[in-house]
Amino acid sequence: WMNDWKQKLQEFEQVQITLSNLSDSEQTLRLWGANQGLDLGSNTVVIPTGSYPQALVFNLFNQFFYVANQLGNDVTIFDSTGTTISTVQLEPSFSGFTSPAALTVNPFNGDVYVAGSIRNTIYAINTAFEVGMELKVVNRPIALSFNPFNSFLYVTHLLSNTVSVIDPSSKAIIANLITETDPIAIITREFDGSVYILNQGSDS
Repeated sequence: WMNDWKQKLQEFEQVQITLSNLSDSEQTLRLWGANQGLDLGSNTVVIPTGSYPQALVFNLFNQFFYVANQLGNDVTIFDSTGTTISTVQLEPSFSGFTSPAALTVNPFNGDVYVAGSIRNTIYAINTAFEVGMELKVVNRPIALSFNPFNSFLYVTHLLSNTVSVIDPSSKAIIANLITETDPIAIITREFDGSVYILNQGSDS
């Protein structure tokens, strides 16, 4: 049956599937998407990064892209043409010790915050491409979001099931919030400051 579907995907960009439940009980169905793997075309530009790029953000303040290189302890910064503007070294130690895993931007001043997952440190890179803040946090920061509603930074910690609330202006942790199991992602709703957390371990 797998070969049959592979052949259909080669012939058609979209495939319609009709399923019927003939039993008397409710059934669970999971469908995984697939495509033909079409070439992106001649307009594709390949931009080199550092080792094992893990996260990408666009900084509207200076119009640059930032890439967190998880195994390189650094952040690559490039412009819309793909030209590398700077590479910011977070720690001078051996490769993989910092493990930058996530990025978020402060739209008011252009600071880019980086979660150093293994180093348990939050860094701030200013628009001069300097590390302006190094703040120690609890175990395994894995995701972060800047909240423009209150100008606080929210950081999820995978191994401690908590979210740190940081005031970047004072470089201080002002609260630690308890979450469900394995908070893996976080996002802010800008117009009212609500923060949403995805808990991988508890499916919530």
